[in-house]
Amino acid sequence: MEQMKVIGRGKISTIYTDGIFAYKTYPDSFPTAWIDYEYQTHQAVFEHTDLTLIRYTYLKEQRQIQMDFIQGKTLADRMRKDKYKQGLDDFISLQVQIFNYKVPTLTQAASVFKDQIDQSNLSLRLKEKALISLNKIEPKNQLCHLDFHLENILFDGQKYIIIDWVNAKSGNPVMDIARSYILLKQYAQRLSNKYLNLICKTMHISPNKIKEAIPLMAFLRMLENDIDPFRPTLESLILEDSID
Repeated sequence: MEQMKVIGRGKISTIYTDGIFAYKTYPDSFPTAWIDYEYQTHQAVFEHTDLTLIRYTYLKEQRQIQMDFIQGKTLADRMRKDKYKQGLDDFISLQVQIFNYKVPTLTQAASVFKDQIDQSNLSLRLKEKALISLNKIEPKNQLCHLDFHLENILFDGQKYIIIDWVNAKSGNPVMDIARSYILLKQYAQRLSNKYLNLICKTMHISPNKIKEAIPLMAFLRMLENDIDPFRPTLESLILEDSID
C-alpha cells in the first residue's frame, strides 16, 4: 500500500487508489464472511438492476474489493460547496428509481431487523416500540438501499453513481425513506422535513406510513456507533412516534 493514496476511511475499511482503480481494504481482524457478504450483495444489485453502480472485483487473498475509481464529488459536496439547488430533487429521483427493482437473492429486511431487535442490549421499552413499528409495516419485496444519504451518491460530472450497497435488502420502501429521513435529521436537519414531504408527494404515499416506520429505523440507528450526541433525538423518535 506504500504507493497508494488513501481516498477514504469508513468505520472499518480504508479505501486506496493507484490512480486507475480504488481498493476497499479491511483489517485482518474483520471476518472474511462479511467481506463476502458485501461483495455478493453489491453484485446482486449490479446484476439485477439497470442502476449505475461501480464495478466490483473481489481480491480475496488481499482482503480487498477492487472498484472503478470515480473522480468526482458527492452529492453532499455538490450541494454544499457548489451551491447546487436541485440536489434534493436529484436525491429523491434516484431513491425512487431504486424502489422500481426487485432483487430476489437479497435478504429480507423485516427478518433481519426482527433479529437485530431481539439480540440488542437496548431497553425493553425501546425494543417493544421497535417491534410495534416493524409489525405495522406492510411486507413488500422492493429493493431498499437502507443507507441512502448524500455522501453515498457520487457525481462524475455527467451522471450519478450510488455507492455502498452493503445494507441493501428486500423490503418496504417506507423503511428506506425513514432511514434517509433520520440521517438527514442528524446531518442536514434543515432538509429532513422538506425531504419527507417531497418524497411522499412524489410517491403518492401518506407521511403517516413513514411515521410508522420511523421508530424501527431510529432504533436500528441507535445500534450504530456514531450517534452521539444524536442519541436523545433517536430515543424521542422511538418513544414519541414523532417526526416533528
